[in-house]
Amino acid sequence: MTLYYDQWIKLLDQKDALKSFMLEHGKEFLSFYAKELERCFPLIDWRKPVEMVDEKNNHGLGCRICIAKQGINARQIKNLPKTMADHKKHLKESHGLD
Repeated sequence: MTLYYDQWIKLLDQKDALKSFMLEHGKEFLSFYAKELERCFPLIDWRKPVEMVDEKNNHGLGCRICIAKQGINARQIKNLPKTMADHKKHLKESHGLD
């Protein structure tokens, strides 16, 4: 499955089309999004976590792909993976990346 940039933008502009595309391709879509970020922004190490701390000193490893997709707020930091092994597990399960 290869979508070019203009096709990707059209999908983003058409939420119903994007929803049906996601349902049709499932996990393949999650991997596609991550790989598309890596292709479009090669200087960013998307698989490397962002170390985060909130005002209550909760620590976590933020996923750059998730942050790019939906952002993050301080309440979520305590729920983030704490170890690299957990972060790698998240990348595999949520984004289809090894």
